[in-house]
Amino acid sequence: MPRPLEEIDADIATFQAAYDKLLLGTRPQGLKHGDREIQFGSNFSATEKALKQRLHTLTVERARLTGDPLPHRPYSPRGMVG
Repeated sequence: MPRPLEEIDADIATFQAAYDKLLLGTRPQGLKHGDREIQFGSNFSATEKALKQRLHTLTVERARLTGDPLPHRPYSPRGMVG
């Protein structure tokens, strides 16, 4: 049986707050100047990676429950193939 939507939303809020708190003390990962963008090397910590993965999992769980499009995927109504 799927979890209630309120429980999923509460988990998303909790993990998002932890992720935001973690990012407050980190250095920027990129620089924008006009129309150019320079990305620095990836410096993900294990904690940051775990939080991002859990947030993504919760977002997918919420999308499947509500019927919203999955994150990072084009919209496709259920039942359509292709």
